[in-house]
Amino acid sequence: MHPGVLHLLMDLEDRMLLIMLPSSTRLFETQTRQAQQNALIEISLMLRAHKARSGAYPNSLAAAWPEKTPPPNDLFTDKPLIYQRQGDGYLLYSVGINGADDGGLQENRKDDLAIKATR
Repeated sequence: MHPGVLHLLMDLEDRMLLIMLPSSTRLFETQTRQAQQNALIEISLMLRAHKARSGAYPNSLAAAWPEKTPPPNDLFTDKPLIYQRQGDGYLLYSVGINGADDGGLQENRKDDLAIKATR
């Protein structure tokens, strides 16, 4: 193949990659967000089961986890999910795609990765 044609094809591949990269990134973010939401729901169910057995939510996620392995980490940071006892309830959340702990529930965002139980 002529070197000029090969160079043109490589440029075309690079351009296609640049066009497709944002879509791939959004797809990855969407899939990770959905997986994180599913994990939060699963953990929430375990917390409710713990409350049904003991009468109160645990002081930590590890206290409610049935196995000797720790609860799953935040998929966005690979650090522990944030769990806070709040009165008779709790707040459980992921920091999300920005990786910053902004306190969980944000009223101006409709796609929070948080679960808040008030009792």
